[in-house]
Amino acid sequence: MQCPLAALIPSFTPEILPQGEFFCTFAFAIADAEYGKDNPTWLNLARCAMLCNRAEFKVDQENVPVLKRECNGDASESALLKCVELSMGRVTEYRARNKKICEIPFNSTNKYQVGCPKSSAKRP
Repeated sequence: MQCPLAALIPSFTPEILPQGEFFCTFAFAIADAEYGKDNPTWLNLARCAMLCNRAEFKVDQENVPVLKRECNGDASESALLKCVELSMGRVTEYRARNKKICEIPFNSTNKYQVGCPKSSAKRP
């Protein structure tokens, strides 16, 4: 599956790729894992990409193809947002059901991010 995804190669800079967009072939780090909406590994990764991500689609773009939508957020988080919107769909609705309680945003000095959503019973 071709997917806009930056988390796999965090050392990329926007100057390396055209228009600051990150694209790579989606890959699991776990041996023998397969992509699929029923795969627990993929569901956990998708959930993190949906909830621990500060990028958002700009308003009034519901009829625009996902990869053409403009985002508020940096290139890597926007790429993750587009990836899970394409593969899972309804990211905005999922976020509304799982409100963020608190977070420590990613910064390049510390190299970590923490997000604490209030979890609903529904899976992505």
